[in-house]
Amino acid sequence: MRWFRLYTEIIDDPKIAKMNDSQFRIFIYLLAVASEHEKDGLIALSLDELAWRIRQPKLRLLNALRYLEEVRIIACYDEGVELINWNKRQFKSDNVTERTKRSRERSRERLPERHQSRADTETETEQSRGEDLPVDNLQEDASLKNSEDNDSKEIKTLLKKISELKPDPKFYQDVSLFVTSGIPRVHRKEISQKALLHSLKRLTEEITRGENISHPRAYLQAVMEAENGHYRELEEQKKKEALQPSKAEAIQCLERFDSIMKRR
Repeated sequence: MRWFRLYTEIIDDPKIAKMNDSQFRIFIYLLAVASEHEKDGLIALSLDELAWRIRQPKLRLLNALRYLEEVRIIACYDEGVELINWNKRQFKSDNVTERTKRSRERSRERLPERHQSRADTETETEQSRGEDLPVDNLQEDASLKNSEDNDSKEIKTLLKKISELKPDPKFYQDVSLFVTSGIPRVHRKEISQKALLHSLKRLTEEITRGENISHPRAYLQAVMEAENGHYRELEEQKKKEALQPSKAEAIQCLERFDSIMKRR
């Protein structure tokens, strides 16, 4: 999973403090997209492509980009957007996984033989616990099994596809737990079912591309929360539009008012 550094000093940074909620959200999304692109902070996307990627209206994105450029957080070029201090802030660290592996190997070399055997046995036992757990028997929310709507059917299809692409019981159990904890939130209308579905689609796409997602539940949660915010904004926009009279209704209202005034 791609990641980037976020420093605690943002709490006291005046540039950040002056941002509104929308600008701050877009700033964080830009960090995520820059990390995803791995081009030293350059996001080589057009305005339309970037708006679609972070699920934000183009005008809102433009407003945020203007402010960020004004305070020298980003620079805008023909080829895209660049985060100015990316290499300074998002420097590349060494491979922690490889370093940990080497450290363990050195420790094993120093261990007496009887302790090494015990460590090997414990590792084998942990692996066998995962292998003995059949994917078909893992949790799936009862309400999801009984549901016949299209989104629920697609969620079940994606769960099956994930288990085929990644035949690792522990990985699938993490995904399954995410779904079973997410469905009650859908029922309570805390999140959109489409946001949950979108997160599973994104995970499936990442696995298909060969990306190594070591913590699927955390990945799914992050994607779902971001997408859910987008759906909430769309719903609010639709409600506002529904409350506003159409042009035809406004004309009819004016004509009725004019007619009443003439009769007087």
